Amino acid sequence: MFVCLFTFCPVATNAHPFYVSICQVDYNKENQSLEISVKIFANDLLVALEKAGATKIFLGEKKENPETDKFIFNYLK
Repeated sequence: MFVCLFTFCPVATNAHPFYVSICQVDYNKENQSLEISVKIFANDLLVALEKAGATKIFLGEKKENPETDKFIFNYLK
C-alpha cells in the first residue's frame, strides 16, 4: 500500500535534476598559496557551458573548440 502511494505522489512528478561537483581548497604553506581542485561531471559541464552561450565545445575530442579553456575559466570564475 505504501509503495503505491509513493509511486503516485505528486512530488515525484515535480522532481528536478540536481548536479554534483566537488570543490577542494587547500592552503600550501610552502608556496603560501591556495590550491583549488574542482571535479565536475563532463556532461554537466557541457550543459552549463551551452547555457552560458558556448557552443560546439566537443570536450576531449580532436574537433574541440580552441577556446574551450577560456569558456571553462569564465564559467568557473
